[in-house]
Amino acid sequence: MWEVGARRSKGTIQYSDERRATFNLKMLLRSVSGMIQRSVTSMHAIGGTMEGDYAELGSLAVEMVLQETGMQAYHVGSSLPAQTIVQIAKQMEASLIWVSYCHVQDPSLALQQNRLLCDEMDRTYSSDQRPKLAIGGNALSPSLLKEIQHDFYGPSMEDFRTFVSEFS
Repeated sequence: MWEVGARRSKGTIQYSDERRATFNLKMLLRSVSGMIQRSVTSMHAIGGTMEGDYAELGSLAVEMVLQETGMQAYHVGSSLPAQTIVQIAKQMEASLIWVSYCHVQDPSLALQQNRLLCDEMDRTYSSDQRPKLAIGGNALSPSLLKEIQHDFYGPSMEDFRTFVSEFS
């Protein structure tokens, strides 16, 4: 997928070819996810991407990593409003929310959405019931990462797996 993305940014691959490659990889991730042997805990996690970020592959990969650790994890979609993410987390009694940042067109908008998400979490949960907020993704610049609120940042899936193993 790195190659597909690099070729797309250089204009050496058609958009339709990129979309087909992404679709095929999503289907592969879903297929592999169903084959993972795991002992399931009672802990739930939900995640996806915020409004304006339609990428799903990073979030689907996080879902698989969490499932490997035994969490009941669900990628709930892309380009989601903050309120929707928190509503789903509340309904599913999630102890962890993850947000994947694969595409940040406007860093100030990403910060605003992050603040909305955190404010909505504060309104919805008491401090002892508030889910942890984990973030990751290749669109998080060092300057954005300094300002964005989170409980955990994972620069790699391995870091994420370690965090979740210690968390659960």
